[in-house]
Amino acid sequence: MESITDQRMLLVDDDPAALSTLSRGLERLGVDVDAYDNTSEALLHLDADRYIAVIADQVLPGALCGHEFLLAVQQVDPQALTILMSGMDGIDAHPAAERFDATVRKPVAPSDLVELIRMIQTLRASAAAAA
Repeated sequence: MESITDQRMLLVDDDPAALSTLSRGLERLGVDVDAYDNTSEALLHLDADRYIAVIADQVLPGALCGHEFLLAVQQVDPQALTILMSGMDGIDAHPAAERFDATVRKPVAPSDLVELIRMIQTLRASAAAAA
């Protein structure tokens, strides 16, 4: 399994401060980040095997909301981890939440996000080895 710092993440959030803070924090941890403030632009950059993780806010402008965008990501790149985030309470109760690798409540610390992704990678690797 490659290190997260050897990979690229896609981050989509329409809050400029949150987008900047999270992307800069991830970059300080050695992660390459492509950051967009809407799903329309982010959709143009989806390619199979490009991102280790795609993190999207639930409420976004553009062609798709956050959960619809992540469902599209799963079609283009089934190996990418998909994480839905929101500043609103109850994100775990969203009907589509179980289709994603994780849901997180904003604000989320970059180091916590990296740790979550590492944990998901470990679980995926263990499941693949057991199969």
